[in-house]
Amino acid sequence: MNKILPVIMCGGSGTRVWPESRETLPKQFIPLVGERSTFQTTMAMLADPAFERPIVVSNFDYRFLVADQLREIGAQADVILEPSRRDSGPAVAVAAGLAARRAPDTVVVVLAADHVVRDPAGLVDLCKRAGA
Repeated sequence: MNKILPVIMCGGSGTRVWPESRETLPKQFIPLVGERSTFQTTMAMLADPAFERPIVVSNFDYRFLVADQLREIGAQADVILEPSRRDSGPAVAVAAGLAARRAPDTVVVVLAADHVVRDPAGLVDLCKRAGA
């Protein structure tokens, strides 16, 4: 089985969960469910050996939040910073281009940093089956 390249989109402003979430600290970086932020929970789920080092696509303004939250949980990722918000399509396109450069047959899973996965083991299992 080839390893799966996870891409985590992490650049949204999170304004729909105001006042808990705001422009300077969007929802993906706060612990809305559990002790960790949804970004940290997603990263922890990707610690399985089936996955390559993740790519995190985020907004330039959140570069320190991303770095701090990765450091807090002892995780590593390749971080791509958008100069300004471009929404999901361009983030996925950039990540797909990087994946294709690494290896044309790379299997990519794209995840949003602000989603709650109720069955992390089940999602990891589905990713493994997709990558087989």
